[in-house]
Amino acid sequence: MDDQTNFQVVIVSPDTLVLETTATKVIVPGVIQELAILPNHTPLYSELIKGTVKIFTEHEGTKEIDIDSGIIRVRRNKVSIILGFDVDIERQKPKL
Repeated sequence: MDDQTNFQVVIVSPDTLVLETTATKVIVPGVIQELAILPNHTPLYSELIKGTVKIFTEHEGTKEIDIDSGIIRVRRNKVSIILGFDVDIERQKPKL
Protein backbone atom coordinates (compact mmCIF):
# COMPACT_ATOMS: atom_id res chain seq x y z
CA MET A 1 0.00 0.00 0.00
CA ASP A 2 1.38 3.39 -1.02
CA ASP A 3 0.71 5.76 1.91
CA GLN A 4 0.55 8.76 -0.43
CA THR A 5 -2.34 7.49 -2.56
CA ASN A 6 -4.18 4.82 -0.52
CA PHE A 7 -5.49 4.21 2.96
CA GLN A 8 -7.15 1.36 4.83
CA VAL A 9 -10.96 1.19 5.14
CA VAL A 10 -12.81 -1.06 7.57
CA ILE A 11 -16.61 -1.09 7.79
CA VAL A 12 -18.36 -3.12 10.49
CA SER A 13 -21.91 -3.62 11.68
CA PRO A 14 -22.74 -4.75 15.22
CA ASP A 15 -22.45 -8.40 14.21
CA THR A 16 -20.22 -8.65 11.11
CA LEU A 17 -17.30 -7.31 9.11
CA VAL A 18 -18.94 -5.61 6.12
CA LEU A 19 -15.84 -4.57 4.16
CA GLU A 20 -12.09 -4.33 4.54
CA THR A 21 -10.12 -2.82 1.66
CA THR A 22 -7.75 -0.05 0.62
CA ALA A 23 -9.10 3.10 -1.01
CA THR A 24 -8.02 6.27 -2.75
CA LYS A 25 -11.09 8.21 -1.58
CA VAL A 26 -14.18 7.63 0.58
CA ILE A 27 -17.33 9.74 0.58
CA VAL A 28 -19.77 9.39 3.49
CA PRO A 29 -23.15 10.97 4.33
CA GLY A 30 -22.39 13.42 7.15
CA VAL A 31 -25.01 15.15 9.27
CA ILE A 32 -24.65 18.52 7.51
CA GLN A 33 -23.20 17.41 4.17
CA GLU A 34 -21.19 14.66 2.53
CA LEU A 35 -17.63 14.24 3.78
CA ALA A 36 -14.79 13.31 1.42
CA ILE A 37 -11.85 11.47 2.96
CA LEU A 38 -8.52 11.42 1.11
CA PRO A 39 -5.10 9.96 2.03
CA ASN A 40 -3.38 11.67 4.98
CA HIS A 41 -6.67 13.23 6.10
CA THR A 42 -6.65 15.05 9.41
CA PRO A 43 -8.05 12.99 12.33
CA LEU A 44 -11.84 13.08 12.42
CA TYR A 45 -14.81 11.62 14.27
CA SER A 46 -18.31 12.21 12.90
CA GLU A 47 -21.83 10.87 13.01
CA LEU A 48 -23.20 9.46 9.75
CA ILE A 49 -26.79 9.59 8.56
CA LYS A 50 -28.84 7.54 6.12
CA GLY A 51 -27.22 7.55 2.70
CA THR A 52 -24.53 5.88 0.62
CA VAL A 53 -20.89 5.29 1.54
CA LYS A 54 -18.79 5.43 -1.64
CA ILE A 55 -15.39 3.73 -1.59
CA PHE A 56 -13.08 4.50 -4.50
CA THR A 57 -10.37 1.87 -5.00
CA GLU A 58 -7.35 1.87 -7.25
CA HIS A 59 -7.94 -1.53 -8.87
CA GLU A 60 -11.55 -2.55 -8.09
CA GLY A 61 -13.47 0.56 -9.10
CA THR A 62 -16.08 2.16 -6.87
CA LYS A 63 -18.02 0.28 -4.21
CA GLU A 64 -21.23 1.64 -2.70
CA ILE A 65 -22.85 0.63 0.58
CA ASP A 66 -26.24 2.02 1.66
CA ILE A 67 -26.40 2.76 5.38
CA ASP A 68 -29.02 3.91 7.88
CA SER A 69 -26.62 5.50 10.37
CA GLY A 70 -23.16 5.13 11.83
CA ILE A 71 -19.96 6.70 13.10
CA ILE A 72 -16.74 7.34 11.18
CA ARG A 73 -13.26 7.62 12.63
CA VAL A 74 -10.32 8.77 10.50
CA ARG A 75 -6.88 8.35 12.04
CA ARG A 76 -3.39 7.62 10.68
CA ASN A 77 -4.53 6.72 7.16
CA LYS A 78 -7.22 4.36 8.44
CA VAL A 79 -10.96 4.91 8.07
CA SER A 80 -13.15 2.95 10.47
CA ILE A 81 -16.92 3.03 10.02
CA ILE A 82 -19.23 1.49 12.59
CA LEU A 83 -22.70 1.11 11.16
CA GLY A 84 -25.80 1.63 13.28
CA PHE A 85 -28.54 -0.91 13.50
CA ASP A 86 -32.31 -0.75 13.51
CA VAL A 87 -33.87 -0.96 16.94
CA ASP A 88 -37.08 -2.95 17.22
CA ILE A 89 -39.22 -0.46 19.16
CA GLU A 90 -41.82 -3.09 20.10
CA ARG A 91 -39.14 -5.28 21.71
CA GLN A 92 -37.74 -2.34 23.66
CA LYS A 93 -41.06 -1.42 25.31
CA PRO A 94 -41.36 -2.49 28.94
CA LYS A 95 -43.65 -5.44 29.55
CA LEU A 96 -46.68 -4.65 31.74
